[in-house]
Amino acid sequence: MIAIEPWSAALLEALAGASVRALILAGMAVLALRWRRGLTAPVAHALWAVVTMAMLLLPLGSLLPPVVPLPAAVDLSRWVRMPEKSAPAAAGLGTAVLAQRLAPMVMEIDSRGGWQVKAVGPRVVWGWWSVAGAVYLAGLLVMLGRLAVGSILAGRLVGRSARVREERMGEALEAVAREQGAPMPWPEVLESAEVTAPVVVGRRAPAILLPDGWREWDDWKLRAVLAHELAHVRRGDGRSVVLAAWNRAVFWFHPLAWWLERRLASLCEQACDDAAVRTVGDAPRYAQVLWDIAAAGPGLRIGTAQSMAGASPVGRRIERLLEGGTRSTGLAPWRFWVWIVLGTLPVVVFLAMAQARGAIVDPGDVRPDWHWYQDGFRTSAEEARELEREVAREAGALGARARLVAYYCYNADFEALGTHVLWVIANHPESELAGTGPVMMWSLTGLGGPGEMERLAEKARQLWKEQVARHGGEVRVLGHAAAALHWAEPAESERLLLRARALDGENSHWVGRLAALYSEVIAVDFHRRAGVGSMGSPMRLDDGLGERVRRELAGGTDLEMAGRVGTALAMRLVQTREWKLGQEGAMREARRAMGEYTVGLLERASGSDAVRWAPPLAELRRWLGRERQR
Repeated sequence: MIAIEPWSAALLEALAGASVRALILAGMAVLALRWRRGLTAPVAHALWAVVTMAMLLLPLGSLLPPVVPLPAAVDLSRWVRMPEKSAPAAAGLGTAVLAQRLAPMVMEIDSRGGWQVKAVGPRVVWGWWSVAGAVYLAGLLVMLGRLAVGSILAGRLVGRSARVREERMGEALEAVAREQGAPMPWPEVLESAEVTAPVVVGRRAPAILLPDGWREWDDWKLRAVLAHELAHVRRGDGRSVVLAAWNRAVFWFHPLAWWLERRLASLCEQACDDAAVRTVGDAPRYAQVLWDIAAAGPGLRIGTAQSMAGASPVGRRIERLLEGGTRSTGLAPWRFWVWIVLGTLPVVVFLAMAQARGAIVDPGDVRPDWHWYQDGFRTSAEEARELEREVAREAGALGARARLVAYYCYNADFEALGTHVLWVIANHPESELAGTGPVMMWSLTGLGGPGEMERLAEKARQLWKEQVARHGGEVRVLGHAAAALHWAEPAESERLLLRARALDGENSHWVGRLAALYSEVIAVDFHRRAGVGSMGSPMRLDDGLGERVRRELAGGTDLEMAGRVGTALAMRLVQTREWKLGQEGAMREARRAMGEYTVGLLERASGSDAVRWAPPLAELRRWLGRERQR
């Protein structure tokens, strides 16, 4: 018992600290990608692969001497009574560092959202630490067991598969390999009746596994499939799949680990799609091949197998292919790898060695750097007071006011935040600050909230209407106002978006904004007509708006809008499951009715652009077929 408790405490504290640090690192990666827009899929994949590797290594930071004060963990004494005792000498750990880490830090969160980290003295938690450690280890064993079983099943499947020795296959593989510059030896090509889509199996000696119906493919389709699968082998995607799987197993409790696995798989497929299109040409024809393969089945999903149709939503990949643009070779240039490693390594070392020291830490020094929180992350309480004095001297100092907006938003000081937000709307509705998250959210926060918040939110929406009256010819003001009124007054939001579209007709941005609004209006309308409420949507839908929008889209001539709204509704139906306890039957009927209506929209849109709208239409029809059989 003496040895188990310290080990559990040290393990869980190391994992908790690594989880916080991994979020900071991921936030920095997001900012880097936003700064360098337009990076190819292989480069983005390389960046997230390095982040995944760093996340897997961060728990080892508990073995390093602390050099930077950061919060290490949340003290469990808030929920569990933990008797204070002297920290034992951590039998078997062999380092004073791990023994010292058994003295946890308390992270206090006050009513204003501020953090304080202080030492509470050495303590050992008997019982609960062991239970928590056992739960974590059980989850770890389950995840590792899944990975091992999947690898074994994939290996057995390869053993049961037959090698393809036909001359046609050899010629096609050689032509594709030489076109891509793939070094020999080239992977074996196998066939099996147990798979429905092409897949690469294996990491050290990968093999391309095809369904037994491949002989019915024409030569172009065969070359396209081989180009995609050979790109997986050439890129060594099996290594990144194993890396992501191990990271998910170690951090099975962390949403970031699951997201990283899905993101890496999606970027792998995008990079291989690019390589295949560069090899065979004709992106629309390749998109059709991809759709046909996806329609045949999801492919193999065991172990580290990389299926051509099962790693990411095929609809998004097809849309990306049809958008055109420059195609990568499937590989990230070496200079990008150098930049990524050199840029990430110091940050990883810094975060790994950052550990709680026991001093009270200023809130501005410990906050995650996420999106528009970045300025609040760098602003301390003293700096905020100085910024307030600067704003008092010069009201138009937008830079100072932007930092204050981010600071008060992150610290949940809504009274101070509301003052600055209302000033921004009243004085600079066209500014980028007026279109940022904190300002937009303030116009929505009051929906059903406390009286003071509702009053201020209503004031913000009224200010937006006044600004529209003054600046009705400026599309930026119209767009910001439409976003602010999206939930509370969707009819007014529609009017503003239509005006912006009329003023800026060449910009497809307004079509997308209107499609998003219409799809939400239609979904809420169908749910309310079925008597199941709005399923969590805060939209205040006017009587008749939903019926009018549905009628105009079903009988109008704007087929682009019909296709976009239909695609959004199809994705909502196919990829989500909405239900409400005691109303499952009514909910299912509402979703079926919405599905039938969406089919009509996509059928009309497909008449003008079948390549673009046929894939979501086919997917929706399959979903409706399954729903009718339930």
